[in-house]
Amino acid sequence: GGGANGRHVLQRALRARPHRPPGTSPAGGGRNHGHSAYAARFTTLAGMDQTELPPGFAPEDHNARPLHIVDRDGFPAWLQAQPDAVRAWLSQQRFDGSAGSCALLPGEGGVAGAVLGIGDALDPYAYAHAPGALPEGDWRLAAAPAPEALRALQVGWGLGAYRFTRYKAGGRAPARLSLQALDDEARDLLAA
Repeated sequence: GGGANGRHVLQRALRARPHRPPGTSPAGGGRNHGHSAYAARFTTLAGMDQTELPPGFAPEDHNARPLHIVDRDGFPAWLQAQPDAVRAWLSQQRFDGSAGSCALLPGEGGVAGAVLGIGDALDPYAYAHAPGALPEGDWRLAAAPAPEALRALQVGWGLGAYRFTRYKAGGRAPARLSLQALDDEARDLLAA
């Protein structure tokens, strides 16, 4: 169908683009100050720089709740490294890291974190369910993925956070991904 074809086009576009360090222009010099109609202005934690991030993203915050990303094959090893209480909690929920799944992790003050199940780490749509599946607030990656997977995560998160609000209110705000910088290729794709 058209959805699968669109997914393959997006995956090819992500894989075909050469990687640029965050914040550099396509020509390799200076900061990229492109503006998007959907961008929101945020102040970095240092309070000195202004960085534009699309909806669904937040400046880096080490106090944001941790988000663990696993696939079904890697889930058993990840689970073995977790405390007994987390293993028991996820077992009771029958969480197995399947694509499109999400489980909240309990803590003393309520939700302490979450684990997100994905399929193909290079498919942006593998992450698109996260902004709606997670509670509102800021989330940070518990472990840094490979650059290509991080780019796919950012594109998928941005697509999942998008709300068309021209004729109807957008509902609850999507969860926000806290990050140091948005990958330039991801920014370009989300602004298109």
